[in-house]
Amino acid sequence: MFGDLLVTGPTSSAKTVAVPAVGEVHDFFEGSGWSILGLQQKVTLISDRCMLAWSGSWLGAKVAVAELREIATKTRLTADGVRAFLSTNSDVSRHGTSFVGWVHEESGNRFGQFRHDAEVINAGGLGRMALQGTGSDVIKELVELWKGLEERATGEVNAAVKAVATGFSMSSMLLRAELHGGDAAPTLRSMFGGGYEVATFSNGAFRKASNVTFLIWRAQVTTEGVNLSLPELLLKQTYLNDVLMLRSARVVSDNHSAPQLVDEQGHMILPMYEVREKPNQHDIAAISFQSPLICHCFMVSGSEPNDLMIYTRMQQTSPTSLPTVKIEDEEGRFVMSFQDQFIREIAMSLQDGLARRPKTS
Repeated sequence: MFGDLLVTGPTSSAKTVAVPAVGEVHDFFEGSGWSILGLQQKVTLISDRCMLAWSGSWLGAKVAVAELREIATKTRLTADGVRAFLSTNSDVSRHGTSFVGWVHEESGNRFGQFRHDAEVINAGGLGRMALQGTGSDVIKELVELWKGLEERATGEVNAAVKAVATGFSMSSMLLRAELHGGDAAPTLRSMFGGGYEVATFSNGAFRKASNVTFLIWRAQVTTEGVNLSLPELLLKQTYLNDVLMLRSARVVSDNHSAPQLVDEQGHMILPMYEVREKPNQHDIAAISFQSPLICHCFMVSGSEPNDLMIYTRMQQTSPTSLPTVKIEDEEGRFVMSFQDQFIREIAMSLQDGLARRPKTS
């Protein structure tokens, strides 16, 4: 399950909102009467056995989620049952809310998919994909791009790990588009984006993937080698009491001073249901950029104007191994260090990938 965070709606007054990869977005739709209202969790865990994602009306989603969570405390949900509930719920139809989701059904230990006001596409190696919301066209373009990508893996990769890696790789590519595209980013212009959640079925329950740091880079491949910038954007994503915690910052540096963090942001994004204890600003400040899971996204350019490539890399660090990337950001001190072997591997991968990329005229 994959979902964005951006919430938009009609407004009579301008509202300044910040999103991690872009910063402040003010009157983003240029007097259209619509604006970005903020960030909201759209991927929702109804129970250990059911998850869904919504788009459209926040109010319709809020009511449906509350009722489904109540039903789930009394009986085992089925895909057919959820589908019937959504199709007959007056709040869902009145407010215009779309849903896609999964149920792990007791009967036959099977997974049932449900959808309401959503379309299904053939996503090639990603299988059949149910889409909804204003970001559907962006995802379709990403799926077409994905069909031409080459995937490599080391170590043991099961279906759950691959699903999370795919979701976070897509997240990093969309965050890269927002960072480098700014006001012209196709995601935000489609009232979509701002950040992304990934959920999957693991260890007997639906869960949201957590404790990941995104690093967005630029790289240039020349005949003399590979020039790597420092990561331009850091984004840490984790959960505390079901509240999505985002901490982001841009990295600036020059030849005369140490790298510094600017445009630091902290977001605490509540789920679509009540939580027992809400985090505070101290909890955000305590979040380290270091994570056991690092998702890199490189915007790669070559010697020719059309030599462009996107390269993503997921790295999981075990508790007993040294991290390939070390990020220290305590007490105003910011230091990033990288294993030499990691830098060499990245350089070789970027050179190889750009060399094998089909040439365009």
